[in-house]
Amino acid sequence: MIIAASLIASTLSGINQVFQFIQEYTGLVSPGITALFILGIFWKRTTLKAAWTGVVMTLPVPLILKWIFPVLPFLDNMAITFLVISAAMILVTLSERKSVAGESKWSLPDDIFKNDDKIFRLTALGIPVILILLYFFFW
Repeated sequence: MIIAASLIASTLSGINQVFQFIQEYTGLVSPGITALFILGIFWKRTTLKAAWTGVVMTLPVPLILKWIFPVLPFLDNMAITFLVISAAMILVTLSERKSVAGESKWSLPDDIFKNDDKIFRLTALGIPVILILLYFFFW
């Protein structure tokens, strides 16, 4: 890893803002992962096929956007990628037949979203709010 990092670091010497470079290329995969987590956790109807659709689209969608619109700011690319992948996952889920009663399907335990687990819900909602505020104030 040290050798790989050294080789990559030596190629970055001509870049004015290394942090922006790192953010831009981290932003290639983070919108897809975010869409997977949000839909997988907060929408019970999300299917395994929809999740795999999101996984497969995670890298091609931002790369295609970057290729078609090379001057598009990376934060805009991330937002569009998130919306495209989320829409694709929703469409795949809605296009699948409803599961038959008794058919096994992967899901979180039912008791994780009960009303008595308010701390979990507040924490789950608080983390994105904190991240949005951090980006708003420090970007």
